[in-house]
Amino acid sequence: AFSVALGSDATDVGTNALLDGIRVTGTVYGPDGAVDGGDAYVYASSQVLTAGIGADGVYTADGLPPGDVLAWATVDGLATTYWPGADRPTSERVAAPDEGSDVGGVDLDLPAARRSVED
Repeated sequence: AFSVALGSDATDVGTNALLDGIRVTGTVYGPDGAVDGGDAYVYASSQVLTAGIGADGVYTADGLPPGDVLAWATVDGLATTYWPGADRPTSERVAAPDEGSDVGGVDLDLPAARRSVED
């Protein structure tokens, strides 16, 4: 059950089910194959979830609202990359318009990070 507090009074609004949202999964690759660690970020409908990247390179973001999805990843020593393979967000998105959608294969290929001249 949920209750809403307005000032010093609380009002019971009853029992409500939360929506499932969408699930987005993918694998993050570096120059030597699947990465081991780092973070993937998944955006949909003005919300961003952070998903840890497992030892097999796989990430899962669960519970985002339906909408157009953008994913990117950051891994030490590799360049931050946005789906489908750019150094910054583009207009391309993965469509996940339905509640309960399970969107797989949102994979990212991260190149080695470039070093500055000073390094």
